[in-house]
Amino acid sequence: MSHEHEAVLMLSFGGPRKSEEIRPFLANVTRGKAVHPQKLEAVVQHYELIGGSLPLTDLTRHQSIKLHDELRARGTTCPSMLGCVTGTHSLAKRWQI
Repeated sequence: MSHEHEAVLMLSFGGPRKSEEIRPFLANVTRGKAVHPQKLEAVVQHYELIGGSLPLTDLTRHQSIKLHDELRARGTTCPSMLGCVTGTHSLAKRWQI
């Protein structure tokens, strides 16, 4: 059996990684939806209270690194990567979808 086209893609919703990314992130995830500007500002404030990013983003990144390392330790040579559905480094931007 050929394994030349195998890869592991770990998906995450994604999110802002720093304060400057909060508003662009929210604009992206609310595009086409009628969200009151005051509600968006409240969400911005919540993000800023926790440092501008969700802990889940870093935890998922760490988990993908551990998965990559474990695959290598087991002798798997297929590529692996973390893809985010939203955020600055989203799959849509990476693949220009």
